[in-house]
Amino acid sequence: MGGMRWGPGIPVRSIATALFQTSYALGSIVAAWTTFGTFCITGSAAWRIPSALQALPSVLQLVGLYFDRAPEAKQFLIKYHTEGNQDDALVHFEFNEIVEALTIEKQNDSGNWLQSYRRFFMLIWCACICQMSGNAFIPYYLSPILTSQMLSWFSALYFATLPNKVGRRKLFLGALISVFICLIAITAGSAKFAKNPMNKSAGYAVVAFLYLFSPAYNLGMNGNLGLYITEIMPFSPRLRGAALFQLSQLCFIMLSVFAVPVGLDSIAWRFYIIFVIWVMIEFIVVYLVFPETKGSTLEGIVLIFDGKYGEELARKLECIDLKAFDEKNDASVVTVERI
Repeated sequence: MGGMRWGPGIPVRSIATALFQTSYALGSIVAAWTTFGTFCITGSAAWRIPSALQALPSVLQLVGLYFDRAPEAKQFLIKYHTEGNQDDALVHFEFNEIVEALTIEKQNDSGNWLQSYRRFFMLIWCACICQMSGNAFIPYYLSPILTSQMLSWFSALYFATLPNKVGRRKLFLGALISVFICLIAITAGSAKFAKNPMNKSAGYAVVAFLYLFSPAYNLGMNGNLGLYITEIMPFSPRLRGAALFQLSQLCFIMLSVFAVPVGLDSIAWRFYIIFVIWVMIEFIVVYLVFPETKGSTLEGIVLIFDGKYGEELARKLECIDLKAFDEKNDASVVTVERI
């Protein structure tokens, strides 16, 4: 890796960000085996050990917040974008653009981080499609959790490489269409099996599409979703936007945890029809509201959302001193990394 030139042609940033969201399945596997191992322990250690392991990554993350990593960031650009060449003008351009964008955003931050109603709605809607697309009732059927989580993890890892190739918006729409097809098949198969429990074909079809639901969901609502909610927020309110997304997600999780069991007990397979209709609504909203961010830099996405302020930021970024570029630099290389 050290010998590779990770420039604009390789979507390092988008893949790395998308991979963050895929760690949920891996965490589920680790948590399952940890609790399985501590299950036979007598005393409070049976629950203290899993709790401590769960808290460890967060503690390490909090400690890391107190270190200034700007020099390390520049060294990262030097190592992966210019093969260790500290004098390459591309590194200075990229680093200066990042610093300039952060400075401008801090100066223009009015503290009203919800001033973009479109961003606010999109964060809430992302949390909604993340938890209310039928995935709430899938765990009720998949008893071999390890197998399902392994399938989920491997599919999520692969799909995390697609946002820069296919596009964020297309992955959202493709995932919702795939989930819709799976829900239709699960609903139809469950209805057939409920009328005739001897209909093994219907039962096999339901099981098959229950397993296919995970890759269908991960296509656009795992790594792609984690990447998208990060991209649409400017630097200053990005942390608060992520917190809003997580809070909204927890609210939808609470809704599904309490509502799904009641719905399944009351109307059985007919409860799935609600999710079928809801996924159609999600698809329409994403199609009409969600813009494509593929090919834009993080500093340039503000043009899509912020209008006049975005144009002002773009003009200021264009004023960054480009004289450092040597005439020998290839014009195809002297570009900002596209995400």
